[in-house]
Amino acid sequence: MSDDFTVENRHRLAYIDAMQHWLSLDDVVAAVLDAATDQQRVYVERRGNTYRWSPVSNSGYPLHRTVANYLGVDYTRIYIGFRNVTDDVCIVCEDPKNFEAPDAWAAMDLDPLAGEDEVREAITSRLG
Repeated sequence: MSDDFTVENRHRLAYIDAMQHWLSLDDVVAAVLDAATDQQRVYVERRGNTYRWSPVSNSGYPLHRTVANYLGVDYTRIYIGFRNVTDDVCIVCEDPKNFEAPDAWAAMDLDPLAGEDEVREAITSRLG
């Protein structure tokens, strides 16, 4: 990663972990709530009782720019792995050739005014 993170975006480094590793619902809800400030759509997946999230794009190049913008860095300063879930859902994926498949997933439109309880309910109602 880069040293150019702005102070207001530095906290988002912790949310990158929730894109690459299975974490608690609370961790993913916090990341999705934060993303709702400048993302219109996210992907959330569940495996057992653990979750991951990602910004969504229709291909890797726009996704790369979206993640760089989310972190507040120039897109040339970061590298991300990605995979296509469907033709129009491309997500961050640490190792696209060797990933752990989820039990359930959903691409969700975000309401920037949604609260923690609304985001938690949206995730759990869609992913079981």
